[in-house]
Amino acid sequence: PSLHRFFEAIGMQECFATRKVEVLTSNLTGNTGGGTMAPISPKEYNEIRETYLKGTFHMTYTDHMVQCQQIGSLLFGGDLFKLEFGDTVGCAAIEYVQQRRLLVKELMLPQEKMLQAVEVISKELDAIRKNAMAIDGRVLDVQVGASYRSFRKLFLSENRDLDQTVTYMTAMVSAVAARGQEMKSAFRAFGSLGGAEVLQQAGEGAGEAVRAALDLLESEPIPPGEYECICDPGTTGMIVHEAFGHGVEMDMFVKDRAQAKHFVDKQVASELVTMHDGAVEQTAFQFFDDEGTLTGDTVIIDKGILRRGMCDALSAGRLGAAPTGNGRRESFERKAYTRMTNTYFEAGESTLEEMIASVDYGFLLENAASGMEDPKNWGIQCMVTMAREIRDGKLTGKVYSPIVLTGYVPDLLKSVSMMGRKMEISGSGSCGKGAKEWVKVTDGGPYMKARISLG
Repeated sequence: PSLHRFFEAIGMQECFATRKVEVLTSNLTGNTGGGTMAPISPKEYNEIRETYLKGTFHMTYTDHMVQCQQIGSLLFGGDLFKLEFGDTVGCAAIEYVQQRRLLVKELMLPQEKMLQAVEVISKELDAIRKNAMAIDGRVLDVQVGASYRSFRKLFLSENRDLDQTVTYMTAMVSAVAARGQEMKSAFRAFGSLGGAEVLQQAGEGAGEAVRAALDLLESEPIPPGEYECICDPGTTGMIVHEAFGHGVEMDMFVKDRAQAKHFVDKQVASELVTMHDGAVEQTAFQFFDDEGTLTGDTVIIDKGILRRGMCDALSAGRLGAAPTGNGRRESFERKAYTRMTNTYFEAGESTLEEMIASVDYGFLLENAASGMEDPKNWGIQCMVTMAREIRDGKLTGKVYSPIVLTGYVPDLLKSVSMMGRKMEISGSGSCGKGAKEWVKVTDGGPYMKARISLG
């Protein structure tokens, strides 16, 4: 009220206002007034909304803008809904649903129907949540998050004017399961250039995350040793990025902090291994880097032979090499460094079934968790959430967790004996340089069989 009086005093006129109402569950009676609720399209929602607001001073939205609201709502258990009480029709935009709370961002109904509408919404969404939790009694919670970004970059100089616009979306699903006092969690991450299509991937991944969390309840510590291992695409990507990729960022060559500097044109991996950076359309895609260098396909390992690294313009000049379009900065306020973009191993010719059948005793490594680079010594410091036991060419159902990968990078890569036919690249991650200077990156590859030290 005080702010309203202040603005009136300086000549401003009130045109419209928003209102916030909190309803406690203790105020709900269960009387829905015979009302019903059903999901509707952004177009239908907009039509009902404009019917209520016609003739008033109000904010109007395009159907696409309402669709963006719907996308955000779906990620957190909400949606756009049509409410019906006999001949009375209204609409509601539900922002999110939590265990004890939900947020209705907009509710269009006659005043006398408002509380009954809240009763209907509470009843319907409580049923949705209970159905999801009923998949297994040990599931405590499932959370979904997402981020969406569209940016435009311009590089203007005397010799070159460049303009690019890139849009991407990422999503993550996390599930928590419990048995007694023991709790386990698992996650799945997704990303792609574009927008809402990634939500379908997240929806399909929710079940995978729940099953992984349940499997982890039965896990036990792994006996340390060297084993035949099959890496899932996420684990392959972690090895590409953390174990090898950071070691071929050529600003480390300038500082003499990378073993790879001394292995150019030498064998560092099996002939099955070919490594690229920048050649695919994923969330770290760019037409040119932050120094105005056009990007392309940088072949780093060619059939086991290290051909070159990635570099920014400054490092290229000092090393007498051609820049590769990897000069990237966190923002316009930050310095450009050599950074990876979309980094991956090429696919091969084997199926996952053939790989599993080839293992006498070993493990299928799943759900890459974390990794740390060691360019100076080429040491492996990576973790995955679980290892599924393989015996006599078959999965036994036994699960071990957590799993630490160790060893010497060239030893691991030279032991690669099979590469899967299908390549997958995760677009959900970001990478720092010295625990800062964050930029968007992706990594991946196919299922990959190698000998790896686990502990």
